Amino acid sequence: MPLAPEVCSLDGWELDPACMKIPDDTDPEVIDRWHRVAVELLFALTGRRLGPSCPVTVRPCRKRCADEYGSFLYQGFNPGLLSTGGWIPYMRGGQMFNASLCGCRGECHCGPELCEVYLPGPVYDILSVDIDGEVVDPATYGILDGNSLVRSSATPEDAAGGTCWPSCQDMSLVPGSPNTFTVVYRTGLPVPAMGTAAVSELTAHYIRGCNGCGCGATANKNLSRLSRQGVDLQFVDPQEVLADGRTGIPIVDTFINSVNPNRLASASRVLSPDAPKPPRIWYSGQAL
Repeated sequence: MPLAPEVCSLDGWELDPACMKIPDDTDPEVIDRWHRVAVELLFALTGRRLGPSCPVTVRPCRKRCADEYGSFLYQGFNPGLLSTGGWIPYMRGGQMFNASLCGCRGECHCGPELCEVYLPGPVYDILSVDIDGEVVDPATYGILDGNSLVRSSATPEDAAGGTCWPSCQDMSLVPGSPNTFTVVYRTGLPVPAMGTAAVSELTAHYIRGCNGCGCGATANKNLSRLSRQGVDLQFVDPQEVLADGRTGIPIVDTFINSVNPNRLASASRVLSPDAPKPPRIWYSGQAL
């Protein structure tokens, strides 16, 4: 699953009027149009990691819901068998232990075993969680380590360890039906303050060019050599600047280089047979 394949929203890419030297009577539609253009360019040049992605709808479920009893964990707080997924071996104190993928025990946790679901991240925010057609109260869950949806102790039932995420669901039913579990979330990293300054300056740069001042009227001219006596100026070829993944605007290029110094086209990903199995992505069947 792509972490953030395209820009679906300008959330997080706010404009700072103090960084924008544009006419006071600039049409808001013009600002919005070039704001999106600037965001799309910065999003691509920074490795497609910043800002929220398009909403992703996932259907968390175990690979095998009707597994043998050896893959179930007895939880004393809620009598009965609770499915927690597969197991991952790890060393502690020179001894080998098994940790379940959902509800892993941790030495730093005091209380009931954490109930968590792995979400490919980093998670920018959770838009909704639906169980059996009912929206779960956002106060009863949170994000741990940027990729785990964890049930919190916001209710007495949760504090007693009696409430956990469903381990199985009927994948043939549409989200919102009984016996379904659906999570809608967005991936991405928050845009830093330098990013706000960069997108504001780049947006203003486009607006000034769009209003007839000539593209780059106040931008850096990429001067590489100057001879004062003979008034001999030499500029860097603009095509070389663009091919190098730069714009010629100092604050914008500084921001791009600081967050993507290796000029990656997208975020790196690690594939391993030991990694948790990602949840199933749900598509409505309609044309995207």
